[in-house]
Amino acid sequence: MKNIFSLSLIALLLFGCAGALMKSDSDDVDLVEIFSSEESETLDKFKTTDSELEKPTAPPISSSIEEKRIGRVEKAKEKVVKAKPVVKETPKVKVNPQESEDYPKVFLNFDKESQKYWDSYRPIFFEGEEFKYEISWSIFKAGIATISTQPMAKIGEKEVLHVNALLESAEYFEGIYKLKDTLDVYVDADKGKFSSLKYEMKQRESGQIVDDLQLFDHDELKTYFFYNRLKKGKTKKVKKVEYLPRYFTDSFSALYFIRGIPMKIGTSFDFPIITRGKAWLLKATVDDIENITVMEKSYKAYKITAQTEFPGVLKKSGDINFWISTDESRTVLKFSAKVKIGTVKGELISHKAGKDTGK
Repeated sequence: MKNIFSLSLIALLLFGCAGALMKSDSDDVDLVEIFSSEESETLDKFKTTDSELEKPTAPPISSSIEEKRIGRVEKAKEKVVKAKPVVKETPKVKVNPQESEDYPKVFLNFDKESQKYWDSYRPIFFEGEEFKYEISWSIFKAGIATISTQPMAKIGEKEVLHVNALLESAEYFEGIYKLKDTLDVYVDADKGKFSSLKYEMKQRESGQIVDDLQLFDHDELKTYFFYNRLKKGKTKKVKKVEYLPRYFTDSFSALYFIRGIPMKIGTSFDFPIITRGKAWLLKATVDDIENITVMEKSYKAYKITAQTEFPGVLKKSGDINFWISTDESRTVLKFSAKVKIGTVKGELISHKAGKDTGK
């Protein structure tokens, strides 16, 4: 499972028919490119590039070509060019979206409550860091989730945090349902900020193909949601544009945000999470500090209880508990969630340290 706040992926391991993984033309493509024909001006702002890629340099100009170019320039100087009248552009007036009549007033209340968590947040992420979790349901091993902090990426001219997650079904479950799902999130984490910008999920499974793209425009305070699903030969498409509060996370980057919030026993926090155009509140409390053993090593860990609610088969039947180490790394060590179909658990089985980016 890629996200302790979003258990829907585990349901895919438990239902459906076995078969080969379905493939799509969008497997190795930025989903912005796939949906660009629908909202090109907006989507272009969210194209992702590698931060380390250098811009290609033009080949050197040969001396003969350069001489001809200089000659043309000299001749052009001799021509008398009639000056064109200067047309002054009217400066655009920046409008505060929160002053619009249709802006949800409840979001203003969210912001008043949430701002203190963003003010207290301190970045905790390490480039190259990788976590592997064994996901189980009941007594069965359902799959492996790998979460890794990638090299910094760029959206436009902005350098952004890039986190990738991969969920693969365990060999035992592949006779029931096979999947290889990926999730990429991009966050503006410059100078202690934490602003979710882009959420991109690709579900490649034996029963369906899903492309899920969520974009977050902090200037317009709007989220753009694009969704394509191919299942049993039928295609479902969804497109939404909705308002945003100023302070929020997407459903996956919330993990990285929580790592950077100051904690002690009794600490509680609640803030909005945006999922597919909808806002809901995550409410969590630090219950205790416990000694737990993971990977044959003893850790002191904050035990946190989070309250969430999901529709359908995964409708909330209990809280989600997760354990985060009390040391400076704030590693998510394990989690457990009760759902209508049983209990889903995840435990860290491998950790690769990363390097501090200095952000």
